[in-house]
Amino acid sequence: MAKKTNPDLIICGDIHAGLLTPECRKDVYIETLCRKLGFIKGLQEKYECPVIMPGDLFNHWRADSVLLNAIHPVWPSDVLAVAGQHDLPQHSIELIEKTALQTLVNYGQVQMIVSGTTIAPGLTLYGMPWEAPVPKPQPRGIKVLVAHVTIWEKPFMPGQKPGEASRFLKQHKDFDLIITGDNHCQFVIEDKGRLLVNAGSLMRLRSDQIDHIPRVYLWWRDGELKAVDIPIESDAVTREIRDAKLEREERVSAFVKKLEGSAEIGITFEENVKVLMENQKVDKNVRSIILECMGR
Repeated sequence: MAKKTNPDLIICGDIHAGLLTPECRKDVYIETLCRKLGFIKGLQEKYECPVIMPGDLFNHWRADSVLLNAIHPVWPSDVLAVAGQHDLPQHSIELIEKTALQTLVNYGQVQMIVSGTTIAPGLTLYGMPWEAPVPKPQPRGIKVLVAHVTIWEKPFMPGQKPGEASRFLKQHKDFDLIITGDNHCQFVIEDKGRLLVNAGSLMRLRSDQIDHIPRVYLWWRDGELKAVDIPIESDAVTREIRDAKLEREERVSAFVKKLEGSAEIGITFEENVKVLMENQKVDKNVRSIILECMGR
């Protein structure tokens, strides 16, 4: 049996590089991010193939030198990317010259994917940044679309129909592989040997991602795909803050409902509120929120 060659691509999801630690995380966000980027860098050095990033490399288009200096030592070599909305001022590709993403391009750490970026004999990438149209590929060779576009397999918002990713793959039959970003969930769709790969977010940015295992995918031009999980610290994300917020919001809502129809004629609204808070023995934290909203 012939020895398997190195993969042709390493497929990432949204990176969201930033300095601020989301409140759902108990670690230091930038330190964890750098460890994960270092892991991807190690894969790139091992397999000597390009790393594909389908947008939202940054959490905000304006990144200062502290962030850029932090990610520089662990940034993988040979990165090709498209821009996501987080990478762009006003979500406009016309303003990319102002961005941190352009800084990485200027210093050779990222190559932007345009329509017809050939990276190896017979293997061509086509870029689709945020809100750009789907490019038309040339008829020859293996064609890969890299798109920052909101698609899904399982709906995550009201009104969405299941299977949008499957429809997108079937609609764009000219491409042998479609790599998408923006949706932080992971899914792989297959249609007659063609693949759509959405690797999901590199970082767990919200408490409802507590069970999310970040991963990249290795892809070979014969269609083989292999998932590689990125090591995480299982207790780095907590639901406690989210649950506490929800509980507090529920208490505020319950108080407002009790306030309806319970006012006494002849005293001001503020006095009614204070009386009701005393009668209902309102929690101190909820009391402070109510008084703050009243300008007290």
